[in-house]
Amino acid sequence: MAFRCSTCGIRKIEENTRAAATMKEKIDWKKELLESGRFNDKFSRNLLENGAKNYMQEIYMGYMYNRWRKIRD
Repeated sequence: MAFRCSTCGIRKIEENTRAAATMKEKIDWKKELLESGRFNDKFSRNLLENGAKNYMQEIYMGYMYNRWRKIRD
């Protein structure tokens, strides 16, 4: 636990050890999805390998990331 002084008083801040541990390790979610074969179609594979080129592709990448998070947990 840590304490932080602010203008409105002293607040107690709890450190989330799980979040701190996961922040240190970099996980390549795109690589994991490609290896798992969950998104095998040509469009998804191209997005995961080359990245998004426009706004709608970014939205689809967000969808794939959220699916990966649900699958992983």
